[in-house]
Amino acid sequence: MTPTTPRSHSTRKYAEPTIQILVGDRQEPFHVHYSFLEKTHFFQIHGYPAIQQPSSPPTSEISPTRSENTVITDEVEIKEEFNEDEHVENNQVASHIPAPVTSTSYALKGIIYEPEAFEIVVNSLYHVSPKTPSHRSGLRDFRKAYCLALQYRMQQLQDDIVDCFRNFHAIYNVHFDDLLWLARRISGDEAVVCQVPIIQYLIEQCAYEIYREGYDSFQRHNPGFQGFLMHGNSSLRVELFKAMTRIAMADHAPDPALGINQWKVTDWPQYDPNACTEARVEVVNLDD
Repeated sequence: MTPTTPRSHSTRKYAEPTIQILVGDRQEPFHVHYSFLEKTHFFQIHGYPAIQQPSSPPTSEISPTRSENTVITDEVEIKEEFNEDEHVENNQVASHIPAPVTSTSYALKGIIYEPEAFEIVVNSLYHVSPKTPSHRSGLRDFRKAYCLALQYRMQQLQDDIVDCFRNFHAIYNVHFDDLLWLARRISGDEAVVCQVPIIQYLIEQCAYEIYREGYDSFQRHNPGFQGFLMHGNSSLRVELFKAMTRIAMADHAPDPALGINQWKVTDWPQYDPNACTEARVEVVNLDD
C-alpha cells in the first residue's frame, strides 16, 4: 500500500490524489483526497506534503471567514497530550508550526488523535454528518472530534457535534466532566476558552440542570463539581454563575438541549488578543 495515489487523467473529483494518514497508537490508515483536506487547515497544522507545496496558505471553504463576530482558531489552539488523565493548566499553550513533510504519509498521535474521532472528521469532509451516540462513552469520541474540528477550522462539523451533544442531553443528564475535559484541552486565555461554542453550551446545560434538580443532586452525580467550585478555572466559574442567574431570573427557563441551536460558530464574539481579560481590583486609599 503506497502512501498516496497518483493523479489520474480523469477530471472527476474522486480521481484526485489521496493522502495516507495513520492515526492513533494502532496507526489505523485513512486515505483522504488531497483536495478535501486542502479545504481545511490540516496542512497548515501538520505540514504540506512533499508532492505539493502551495506558495500561499489555502483558503478554507469549511471554516468561518474572519469577521467582527468571529473568533479564529489561531487564537484558540488545541493542547497536545499523550495521557488523557493528566491534569493540564489552561496557561500551557501548544504551538503548531506547520513545516513541510518529507513523505506523503502522516502519522498522528496524541490524546485527540484517535481513529474513532478522526473518522468523524473524515466523514464530514465527505458530507456525512455525525450521528448522535447512543451511549455516554460515544461522547468521548465526539469531544476529541470537536477539538480536531476546531483545530482544522471545520465550522459545520463543530455545529453538528454541538447538536449531537444537545440531542444526547435531551434524553440523558449532562456530565460536568465533559465541560472540564474540553476546557482543559483548548488552550488560550481563560475568557477565550469560555467563548468556544461547545463550552458555552455545556455551561448553559450544567446551569440548567443545577437549577432543575438542585445542587445536591448535581453534586452527587458529578463528584468533581465541588472541587471545581473551590479551585477550578475562575472564568469558567464566573460564566457558570452568570448562566445560573439568567436561568433563575427567567419566567420559564428553556432546556438548552431543546429548541434552536444557539451555539453555532458564527455566534462567537470577537476576540481581541491585546485586551486584558483578567479582573482588575482597584485599591482605594481611605483615611483612617
